[in-house]
Amino acid sequence: MPESWGGLVALLGLVTPGLVYRARRERRHPARRETAFRETAGIALASLVLTGASLVVVGALAEVVPWLPDVGRWLTEPSYGGEHYRQVAVFVLLVVGLACGLAVGADQVVAATAHRRTSRPGQDDAPTSTRQRLTGIHAMRRATTTEVPAGARTWLWVALDDGTHLKGLHRGSDAGETDGAPEILLGHPLRWAAPAAAGTPLVWTELPGVWDSVVVPRGRAQFVVVEYLDADDDAVHPTGPEGTPRG
Repeated sequence: MPESWGGLVALLGLVTPGLVYRARRERRHPARRETAFRETAGIALASLVLTGASLVVVGALAEVVPWLPDVGRWLTEPSYGGEHYRQVAVFVLLVVGLACGLAVGADQVVAATAHRRTSRPGQDDAPTSTRQRLTGIHAMRRATTTEVPAGARTWLWVALDDGTHLKGLHRGSDAGETDGAPEILLGHPLRWAAPAAAGTPLVWTELPGVWDSVVVPRGRAQFVVVEYLDADDDAVHPTGPEGTPRG
């Protein structure tokens, strides 16, 4: 643990870029859950890489900018930091600020890469509304985490083993984290449809606002349809055929 205020500030400055990157990632992937060790290690690694890159840039800038400290003297003369604390403070703020900017940029690059993987050739300008029928646990995890286009909302259509159908906003699942089938958490606004005979359209009913969320127990989902909607889409529910898909 830091033994001085300076050490505490330095520690906070070092981990801030990693925390920024982590927060940006969690905004796009709220369902992703990791152990405390993996989360801490990820933040530390991201902070180390981002701060290191920022140090290289600001250090090179200090060689030509007079209002930044002399890095060589700062490292070799113990009294230099106290005598030039304003320049040192500016240097530290620049390093932390640039590292946080790199964290935001890195997250945007990752999001753009994931979006390109989900886009079909010649349809890059199409709305981020697409459907996938998923039967694998790991496919479910990908479709609701890494494959989600930047800024899109994820909606699920879940067909249960008793013929009941549910639609709602994806709030989380443990797909890929357990050996068995995943639990799925759907959020309001929610719709459900009673079982219907083959070829008969489903009759959808909106659940009242008091139903804030619904948990689909393990093993109850026959299949899941995933739809990505633009964040500014005015549609309350995903569009699409209201009939029961039959395999």
